[in-house]
Amino acid sequence: MYRNFIFALILLATLSIINSTPILHEKRGIEFRKCNGYPKNSTPPLLNVKVTPDSIEPGKNLTFDISGSVDFDIPAGTYLNIILFVPSQFGYIQAFDMDLCSDTQCPIKAGTVYSTTRKLTMPKLLPSKYTILVYELNYSSEVSVPYICANATIGS
Repeated sequence: MYRNFIFALILLATLSIINSTPILHEKRGIEFRKCNGYPKNSTPPLLNVKVTPDSIEPGKNLTFDISGSVDFDIPAGTYLNIILFVPSQFGYIQAFDMDLCSDTQCPIKAGTVYSTTRKLTMPKLLPSKYTILVYELNYSSEVSVPYICANATIGS
């Protein structure tokens, strides 16, 4: 009986230690993926986007580190657009349009890897689920498909 008591005590102590140990989850951050929904053979390549901090809080500042490369020249007058919207309601939350060439030498030659960093303040009101769309487009050209694009869904 004394052995059973010691065994039960050791078992309970082991289980309580295991239960109190925090589980370390790998922090994944915001994952951007290739844009879809464009006509065949016109889907833009993936734009590399990293957001810091990796948790978005309403009214706080975010830094977008953006880089990419395309197989044609990107002309002056190309804009970098970051749009927050709710896909199910087709509603914009906020749009940020910035001249890509304001801090990058344009035209950008085909195959050249370029990068830019943008600091933005998020809206004070954000829904529980929304999408961030980041793309580059020249409004003066006849092209209606972004040159390069990425999107991420935030929330659940």
